[in-house]
Amino acid sequence: MGSGSCRMTEPQVQQQPSSSSSGVVLRVCPQAELSAKSRRLIRVDGRCIAVYHVKRTGGYYALDNACYHHGLPILNGDIEDLGNGHICVRCPWHSYRIDLVTGEGWYYGVNPPSKKQTLKSKGPKQRPYPVHVDEEGYVCVTYDTSGPEVYESDQYAASSLCNRPDIAGQSCSGGVHSSVEPVAIHNDEEDGGGGGGGEAEAHVTQVTLANAAGTVGYVTLRLSKAIPSLPGQWLRLRCPAGERTWTIADAHPDGFTKSLLVSQKHGGTASTWILNPADALHVPMPVVSVGGQFTLCHEEQRVFMVSGGIGASPMLAILRGLGPTGNRMTDVLWLVFWHSASEVLDEVYYPPQVGVVSRHTLCTRPTKEIFSAIVTKEDVRGRAIYLCGPEGFMNTVRTILTDTDFGVSEEDIHTETFTLH
Repeated sequence: MGSGSCRMTEPQVQQQPSSSSSGVVLRVCPQAELSAKSRRLIRVDGRCIAVYHVKRTGGYYALDNACYHHGLPILNGDIEDLGNGHICVRCPWHSYRIDLVTGEGWYYGVNPPSKKQTLKSKGPKQRPYPVHVDEEGYVCVTYDTSGPEVYESDQYAASSLCNRPDIAGQSCSGGVHSSVEPVAIHNDEEDGGGGGGGEAEAHVTQVTLANAAGTVGYVTLRLSKAIPSLPGQWLRLRCPAGERTWTIADAHPDGFTKSLLVSQKHGGTASTWILNPADALHVPMPVVSVGGQFTLCHEEQRVFMVSGGIGASPMLAILRGLGPTGNRMTDVLWLVFWHSASEVLDEVYYPPQVGVVSRHTLCTRPTKEIFSAIVTKEDVRGRAIYLCGPEGFMNTVRTILTDTDFGVSEEDIHTETFTLH
């Protein structure tokens, strides 16, 4: 099941009959306007609620739009049938599966010594809301947060990020977890507040070279349209030297200004072109798409990063987004794998301002023996794991980490395929 059409609407409040259960009935829209595979976003008391109409079951469902994991919007996540009546939405940012009926978090784990994966519940995580169709044919959500139940999504329900109209309905996918397509940028009637309709264009306003050779740098862009994004995601541009995808190193909240991390060491006339101010400054480039699942929004977290080759770029962008002291994260462990010493990017690629990071650079292929020599099961336990690189590399590392020696759950591993394309 994929994602469908979506829009935001302000619900009508219908007086709840005294004989009914507690709560306020919110009229979302006429039933005919919420066709199968479509979804709506409603806002009440500063809280965004995602409303779904699922074709397979024919049912209507509603959950907090802010994911319990990091508070990012789930509205445009894929709908998945896990069997046994478990219909879920899969968060398009970090692929957490959330039951549309109960709000439970679902994941696949193993029961040692068996290595066979089974479906497991983490218990209720996302606040669900009852949905019904009233006598006049309106889809209605019963809004009630007064009960004793507390859900992890509550802490993010009023977050400014999830409630911003320009991002609340966005999903930024494109990695291996989800079949949701990256957000394509194309002609439409509404431009999100950015200077008229038409194709979004990016203009280079500054090029900051990070090494003497001029092979690594940060390219600042100004977009003609506001496109929400976060450090660690990617932006695909069409420049005179061809189409190319680069990592977003910094993203201003207004959606117009972004900084890209660019390295030409691994080839590509496009990277060479954009790092040359004489060529790139003020030349308009159509924005093809934006996506990526590598984002960090939690205030404090223990993180284990594993990158292969140029897959280090999203990792660095994530760390840059934490600020000069890394004060949004308390403990970061990073293993950086390269095929050979000649491939290792300059040390300037890892600037000192990224804060508290324990980094190990390894010019070899990943093996269980190498991991065991550097980290223990206790080092890895409780960390969010970010894995990025070629698909074969990621499959090897995933197998190592989910082995019983480390006992990592698949649910805790966030992956993104990153190659030069």
